[in-house]
Amino acid sequence: MSLICQSAGPALASTNMTQNQNTNYLIHNEIYQDLKAAKNMNLKTRFVQGCVSDLSQFPNETFDAVIDGNCFHCIIGPDRRKTLDEVSRVLRKDGVFYLSTMIGDPKPGKVHLKFDPICRCQIQRGTPYRYMAQKEEVLNELSQSGFVVIDQEVSHNLWWDHLCCLARKTV
Repeated sequence: MSLICQSAGPALASTNMTQNQNTNYLIHNEIYQDLKAAKNMNLKTRFVQGCVSDLSQFPNETFDAVIDGNCFHCIIGPDRRKTLDEVSRVLRKDGVFYLSTMIGDPKPGKVHLKFDPICRCQIQRGTPYRYMAQKEEVLNELSQSGFVVIDQEVSHNLWWDHLCCLARKTV
């Protein structure tokens, strides 16, 4: 099985880094642990850093599954459609896409103070950094990029709602 995982974690959790003993670069601890586990299980893995809206380094229909690890809500504007189109392009026929994203209006509190309801973005120092789509909008975005949602679940927490869905490539 071929798998690609998109995650905002390494970009956002820079305090959780480990120096690799044999090289002079830093790896996010979660990725480092995943790579170690894969090596121990004799799995062929490759870590690639790039832009989720430009997966041109991968040929068409390369992967059986794509996992979005809380990245999609960090993508704003036309890059959202580009990202979903790229995911569809690199998935094999009948491939699956697991999407995990923040949705809806933030709940009252600190997060709410930075939310612009007109552009539906959280704002930090005058710059949008998270897009808080409504659930129906995310499902429509998936459909427009050739996905059929197989399963979905909304979790509620103190700050925002969270949509997890499993979608299958249909085109």
